[in-house]
Amino acid sequence: MAHHNQIAGEGREAYLASRMAEAALLYRRAASAALEIGDRIAWFKNMAWAADASFLKGDTQVSLSMLLEARQSEPEDASPREAWMARKLLFYISLSTRPERARLEQLLTDLRSYANTHRSAAGDLLSLEGVLFHFCGDYRTALARFEAAWQAYDVNSGEIKSSSPYVAADCCLELGQLSACKDWIAALDQCLDSVTTRWSAEITLRLALAEGRPFATLLSHLRTYTNRATGLQRADVADKLARLIARIHLLDPHAGDPAADFHPSRAELRRPPSDRQCVHGRYDAHLLHLDYRLASLRHAAGIPAVDDLYYYQPQQAPVRLTPVDPDQFQGRLHRARAAAKSTLRYARHLDTLLECDYRQREVQARSERIEEIARAIDFGLTGG
Repeated sequence: MAHHNQIAGEGREAYLASRMAEAALLYRRAASAALEIGDRIAWFKNMAWAADASFLKGDTQVSLSMLLEARQSEPEDASPREAWMARKLLFYISLSTRPERARLEQLLTDLRSYANTHRSAAGDLLSLEGVLFHFCGDYRTALARFEAAWQAYDVNSGEIKSSSPYVAADCCLELGQLSACKDWIAALDQCLDSVTTRWSAEITLRLALAEGRPFATLLSHLRTYTNRATGLQRADVADKLARLIARIHLLDPHAGDPAADFHPSRAELRRPPSDRQCVHGRYDAHLLHLDYRLASLRHAAGIPAVDDLYYYQPQQAPVRLTPVDPDQFQGRLHRARAAAKSTLRYARHLDTLLECDYRQREVQARSERIEEIARAIDFGLTGG
């Protein structure tokens, strides 16, 4: 066996175990070893995998640099699988860092053109189209694409089998189709690939959140997801886990004031994101911070905690409220409004790039919840 093949095999083992830093390093070494003996096909193949592992680890600029180097010197007889993967990776990097819709549509057009002359799986294109619709907030169209991708899946697909039911379940949560979400979780559990158990645990947790399950149930699901997600060298997983921990603990009836120094949610909010270059992760962080400020405001007003992510059980603000500490309440109201303005600016930026408005509507809905509490407090203090 050639030396570079042995190193690439070790890289593959690390990749499948989500040890992405190790995988990227090993694939780079395999690429260098292949280049030393003039095997440009193996060089390109390993560079593509190294770029993908770096992207998943959160090193987007490093990934893009390797990807462009590989594409610039791509052999005419490059492996079809890695050639297709490299083109898809460029789409995902663009979506992650500068999601201009016209540019993303052009990349999809290029992928369709490539697919017409090369062997590729039809389900991949459907899945990529679904991803774009999903990030534009068009969940119904996205769901239809993922349903079609699930039906079109075959063993030659570049996407793993569980990706379609995973994102389809997410679309159902956004659309309030909780029964359909359960059906997609069942389909997901049948895939039995390298990420099935983690994705299933995550979606099951978020379904329980949407259903308004008791905190003890949420905590049990959170422990399962944490056990399956901890230790993976993936920036997206680490950041998603931290955000879910914070959201779940905002609903803990025994945790006290969310603004207290040692509240579990506050501790998670202090963690710097693993992937600072992903614009969608930054928006999610903004939105979580806004929901944290809203939860702190509810606590000061004496209103029970509710989930703001899906908000299927709306807050119950009395007609009039009199806070125990009016000055504290006013300070939190000011911070909540400031968080809403900051998040709205970022939402408007992303929505402009993607030519949609769903993030702005998300933030405006939070602002309405803030002002509903403010009106009740003003009425209570004035005795109107």
